[in-house]
Amino acid sequence: MNLGSGNGLLNRFSGVVESQDTWKVQQNTEKTVKDILVEEGQEVQAGTPLFTYDTDKFQTDLEQAGLDSERINTEIESMKSNIAQLNKDKKSAPKESQATLQLQIREAELQLRQKEYEAKSKEVEIGKLQENINNATVTSEIAGIVKSINNGTASGDPYGEQDTSFMTILSTGAFRIKGKVNEMNIGGLSENTAVLVHSRVDDSAVWKGTITKIDRENAEAGNNNGMYASTDSMSQTSSYPFYVTLENSDNLML
Repeated sequence: MNLGSGNGLLNRFSGVVESQDTWKVQQNTEKTVKDILVEEGQEVQAGTPLFTYDTDKFQTDLEQAGLDSERINTEIESMKSNIAQLNKDKKSAPKESQATLQLQIREAELQLRQKEYEAKSKEVEIGKLQENINNATVTSEIAGIVKSINNGTASGDPYGEQDTSFMTILSTGAFRIKGKVNEMNIGGLSENTAVLVHSRVDDSAVWKGTITKIDRENAEAGNNNGMYASTDSMSQTSSYPFYVTLENSDNLML
């Protein structure tokens, strides 16, 4: 970096090759994963099944909810018949009894509305249970490579970030470079700055790129900035990720 500045100094940062597009799959904490259908490093296509949830509990709950729904609907029909009978009795009842019958009808109609609301709530519950069963298999939204399967536990990448996603899929499209800069040196970076990327194993392999983003919103403590030289004071300060978009990514690997 700072190529052509005339001061003879070059800022060098270490970085990793990553996908431009990453899909982090979060596990539904209300569900239990039954089977994982892919492995780390496996290539997947959009629509490839990744894992399935255990649906035994949902199936049991659905059967019980179905029985509850039948019972509620039977009670509703009985209430409607009772209201119809009360209205019939009211027509033929003497005047001194009609007020009492009218009060009974109103109470019965109120109970009917409450029961009908209960029926609708049960229908919603059944719909959610059925949806959980129908969507028990989670499929990939993108074509890519399975980077990690964390089983719901946090894992770190080479730059110290914590990833709590259940599974991470890296797109097989264009690559970019992710680096880290220390807060003491972030002032020396700016977006749209041209950089050269050298292979760590073959310094003659060079790619041209441009800094397209400096993420100042996600500082991390306890890591140095990834420069080849660091000091004790630098290791105690925060670091920030920055991203380099390449002119081409030929011969690069994730």
